Amino acid sequence: MSASPFTEAELPPHVAMALWRGHALGRHDAPVWSSGYVDLDALLPGGGWPGQSLTEILQAPAMHAEWRLLSPALRICVAQGQVIMLINPPYEPHAVGLRQAGLAEQQWVCISPPAESDVVWSTEQVLKAGAATAVLAWLPPHVQPAALRRLQSCAARHAGPIFLFRPEATQAQPSAAPLRLTLSLDAQSQDVQVCVFKRRGPAQLHAMTLLKAWPSHVHPLVSKALQRQVSAPVPTPSTRHDHVALDRPAAIRQLARPGVVQL
Repeated sequence: MSASPFTEAELPPHVAMALWRGHALGRHDAPVWSSGYVDLDALLPGGGWPGQSLTEILQAPAMHAEWRLLSPALRICVAQGQVIMLINPPYEPHAVGLRQAGLAEQQWVCISPPAESDVVWSTEQVLKAGAATAVLAWLPPHVQPAALRRLQSCAARHAGPIFLFRPEATQAQPSAAPLRLTLSLDAQSQDVQVCVFKRRGPAQLHAMTLLKAWPSHVHPLVSKALQRQVSAPVPTPSTRHDHVALDRPAAIRQLARPGVVQL
């Protein structure tokens, strides 16, 4: 005879708090920070970006939407007195742009390890320091699963949120990060889509449009530029150019130059 199913009320409190069922969204006992997007918070265990845990964000190599995704949460971290640690960013942080996003240059520290092999080590040291920081680390393409397990072990003692950025091609590779998601572009609208494919709970089956292709303060400028491009007349070959003989190489070379050509 099979054993009768138990209820959470029959379990010790500390066990019941740690229990989650595969078909339901799990809880997160550590602090969380709202993502700033209601629809995304509903997909995250605990209702926000977790502390004391790794979050992996995977993107295509030429895509860098991490700042637009994380800026709302990072502003909350800064308001709480945390410092933002940037480890191995692919480009030099743009101070003016970050200031416009509410992240002044006095509120973040950039660490550029001399070699790819030092990136994971540097991230470990920041997590072990015990400081009140939000950590953003851009990992090299090839990271061993053992290194990710060490980072997750260190993350358990770090109070702030920890974000690891990796290539989209690593999605099928094993990772100790409890929360993993992809950022991609919609083929038609170019809007930014998010898909949470690993979490404490069922995987998200379909990507969700989260961000418009252009920030709200830039969209009017882009729209005007596109309108001008669409309304501009399509240049047509001059009828005078159509009569250039093929045995006139000098005139043909002149037609290849920019500007008005007098024949």
